[in-house]
Amino acid sequence: EPELYFKEPEELLQVLTELEEQNLTLVQYSQDVDENLEDVNKREKLIQDKINSNIEFLLKHKKMLKASCEREEEKAAELELRSRLFSFGEFQSDTQEKLIDSLSKKINQVYRVCIGDADVGSLNPVQKLVKVESRLVELSDLIESMPKENVEAIERIKQKERRQKLREEKMKEKQKHQEERLRAALERAVAQPKKKLGRRLVYRSKPPSGNKHELLLVKDTRTKSLEDEYFFT
Repeated sequence: EPELYFKEPEELLQVLTELEEQNLTLVQYSQDVDENLEDVNKREKLIQDKINSNIEFLLKHKKMLKASCEREEEKAAELELRSRLFSFGEFQSDTQEKLIDSLSKKINQVYRVCIGDADVGSLNPVQKLVKVESRLVELSDLIESMPKENVEAIERIKQKERRQKLREEKMKEKQKHQEERLRAALERAVAQPKKKLGRRLVYRSKPPSGNKHELLLVKDTRTKSLEDEYFFT
């Protein structure tokens, strides 16, 4: 007699219920795996994008550093040439001192504009130039990281400000010139007239021409000749 696996109908229902629960569990697990896989793919994409961005930034930074090195080499060559000129006596000591003072003043002006008034008196010109260069590199990196549209908009604003400043300077210069002319005119009007010293110049007539005298002399000579010819011939 064959063996029966189920003696009661409820047992079959219980087995089906258990299988259904297992199936639901597997479906839920599959969904969780899919979600985890999607999250992993997103994280992988973000990491890859970040790596690509870092690589691009490093390449740009490398290019900028290379350009900075080239500029530094050019500056070093120029400074070496100047030092040789100084050491060879191309410039006199007074000229050297004046040139160094002028360069120091220019460096201080640039330092105040780029960095500020801090440490102006405590740093030597070379240290100031190093800080200015570092600041310029930072600003250059910042400009490179900004969107191109924003940079162009800022450049247009700066150009407009420079043109406005130039117009104002021209107007001030023109106004100053007009004020100087007006002040000079007022000074001339207020000043006492200068009294002329010495005799007053009198117009003199021109002396008689010598040609007229010669003409009269020739005429008298001809008249006398005619009279002599009439009376003595």
